[in-house]
Amino acid sequence: MKLADALAELPPRLPNGPRCTVGAILDKLDDDDRAALTAALDDDEVQGSGLARLLSSRGHKVNGNTIQRHRRRDCSCG
Repeated sequence: MKLADALAELPPRLPNGPRCTVGAILDKLDDDDRAALTAALDDDEVQGSGLARLLSSRGHKVNGNTIQRHRRRDCSCG
């Protein structure tokens, strides 16, 4: 079987379990803060570690690796 055929047969990735820490934080925020955090997550110029420090200082315990995993869409948020 060709690789292309095998790849075409892969099932889509389904979220498994609850949302990741970043997703849970987004769920708790008001609309303005959610939009600002979403924009920061989408901005490659904003470092994940700096974003994690800022969020942690505001009571949202998260680390830079979790931020990066969420950015890559490689978390339970899908």
